[in-house]
Amino acid sequence: MSGHGGTNDVVPTISMPPMAPVSIPITYMPPHGAAALAIAGAAGSPVVGGNAALTPVISGGTGPYALTKQSGALPGGRSIAGLSVTGTYTAAGTFNYVLRVTDSKGATADLAVTEVVTAAGTTPGTVDFSDPSGTGLGLAGGII
Repeated sequence: MSGHGGTNDVVPTISMPPMAPVSIPITYMPPHGAAALAIAGAAGSPVVGGNAALTPVISGGTGPYALTKQSGALPGGRSIAGLSVTGTYTAAGTFNYVLRVTDSKGATADLAVTEVVTAAGTTPGTVDFSDPSGTGLGLAGGII
């Protein structure tokens, strides 16, 4: 029985001559009411040269846990250390990857992460129309 923690339905077939095969549904429940393994978290607003750790919240399952990259590419300069993604961002761009946590019993849970790393000194999605000199701001026609 394998899966991602939680319940897994298994339908074995039992055959004993001279009887016809019999299928019996069996539902696996984690022992002692243990919660299914789960991982959650979100990337902040990373900037090239920044080094904030991404530490997902892991719950359920049975510790100790291991964190790995299941697919995709981590941002440049970043790597997994223990249960966190750490390091200094070295390049701007959008990075999509999946983190996988595995507990001591082999249960797994995945977290899809999208990090949009911006260049140092930039703030995506904002336009400053202030007029610090106080001379008046004039816009005439055109496309902004």
